[in-house]
Amino acid sequence: MNASNSSDRLGSKLGHYALGALAHLLLLLAWYLFVKLGNVPRFVMPSPADTWRALMVPDYGWWTNTAVTATEIFGGYGLALLVGVLLALLFTWSKTLESLMLPLLVTLNMIPKVALGPLIIVWFKYGVFPNSLMAFSIAVFPILLATYQGTSREAPGPASLIPASGGMTIGAMPALRRLAFSRDNSPARSSFQAASAASRR
Repeated sequence: MNASNSSDRLGSKLGHYALGALAHLLLLLAWYLFVKLGNVPRFVMPSPADTWRALMVPDYGWWTNTAVTATEIFGGYGLALLVGVLLALLFTWSKTLESLMLPLLVTLNMIPKVALGPLIIVWFKYGVFPNSLMAFSIAVFPILLATYQGTSREAPGPASLIPASGGMTIGAMPALRRLAFSRDNSPARSSFQAASAASRR
């Protein structure tokens, strides 16, 4: 029985991975056919074979290119995380600031990022900072909105779990308290429920 179940689980996993590999192969095939049948110039969209040959050039500089790309991505995301969370907390603490700034940020977020990218390059030229700025413009508003929604709503029940588990209340920090016990923050709520249950044993 156990051997049969293990075999079924293994077959299910292999089937799952096979479907994933098949999806990638179909994507490569569609890419190749699109370039070849559409006579797309190489400088517009190279074929998979051309891309592979370019990547296999001995002096391609894998580590250098990877480091530059990682710096641009994580630099932009880190800045977006810092700015987004801080603005969300400020909006939670000050309704006046929220009413003043949030509609403006929503309007700015409506600018298509496809149109914003070339403008950033024209303003700041091409380099690590402009690319990080583009990553920042993509990530900052979702982070801001998600954090603001989490800090703006509070579930009253789980707030009592901190004293039950022997912890200190954080009523003096209402924004962080709402973040910890927001309805959307189920992992935090679950951890405090587990701590409360353990304290009653």
